[in-house]
Parts: sequence; C-alpha cells; structure tokens
Amino acid sequence: MKKLLFYFFVVLLTVAMGACSKDDNTPDDKVLKDLFVQTSNTTVDIGASVDFIAVDNDRKEVKEVDFFADGVKITKDYKFDKRGVYNVIAKKTGYKNSVPLPIMVGGAIAEKLELVASKDEILIGEQVSFTVSIDGRAVSGYILEHIKVGMLSGDKWSAFEEGTYQFRAFKEGYISSD
Repeated sequence: MKKLLFYFFVVLLTVAMGACSKDDNTPDDKVLKDLFVQTSNTTVDIGASVDFIAVDNDRKEVKEVDFFADGVKITKDYKFDKRGVYNVIAKKTGYKNSVPLPIMVGGAIAEKLELVASKDEILIGEQVSFTVSIDGRAVSGYILEHIKVGMLSGDKWSAFEEGTYQFRAFKEGYISSD
C-alpha cells in the first residue's frame, strides 16, 4: 500500500509540475504586437516619392510589412500622383494594424467632399443610401446632414412624405459637399 501511495504521489507531482511549467510572465502567443509607420516627410509635392518603414514598440524596424494608403496597397517607397491627404497604415501578421499616418500631398489642406445618393428619386418608404468620396477615393468619418432637419445617424435615409430633400456631407478639415 505504501508503494501504491508513493507511485500515486510521484504521478500527481509530475502532472502538477507539467501543468505549471509555463512561465506566467511570458506573453501569450495570441497577443498582437504594436506596429508604427514612420517617414521622414509627411508633407510632399505631387509626384514626390515617400519612403516608409514600420517599427515596433522598441523602435526597431519590422521587415516584410504591407503598407496601405486609404485602403489601397502601396510600396514602401511610394510616389503620390494626386493632391490630397492620404492615411498610410502598416499591416503584418502577428501585429496590430498601425495607427494611420496622414501624408499631405501637394499642399492640400482642404479638399471638397463629394456626396452621391444611390437614387435621385424614390417612393415614400423606399431607402436611399449615400457615399462620400474625394477624387474617387472613399472617405470615412464624415457626417451627413439633412438640410433644415438635422443630422443622419447613418448613411441611409427613407422618405415618409412627398417632397424635395437636400443633404450634405461634412468632415473636419474638408470642404463640405454640395
């Protein structure tokens, strides 16, 4: 009986040690690391090339990173051909997407928003949706206003009575749409 208890104790001790073998201070493999975009110049002329690098929390360069300007994949040394403000982010597996880094091209400070409705005429109860862009590039973070009524809570609207309605889009740092 003593031998059986001894073996049971050894097995229990082995299992307990194996279960506690992972160091509790090591980060979980599923925790994503931070990623940051850096460049030497955030204001450039049209046609100028900008070199981007991605760094981690220790400001060490991270290799094999994908860069995106307003959702479009770009190279790490990219030439901007149109005036505008482009938000550049870096992405890599195992890392959080970086915070957008705005790049101002051609001295553009205020661009005009373009508001487009999915339909010009609707029946009562039908829904119209709106998109906002600048030179064909989608814009996010805008606010839609139903003129003389107030703000919309989204990018869709339905008419509940017959009439003519006007809307505009606005966003801080941009010229409001027509």
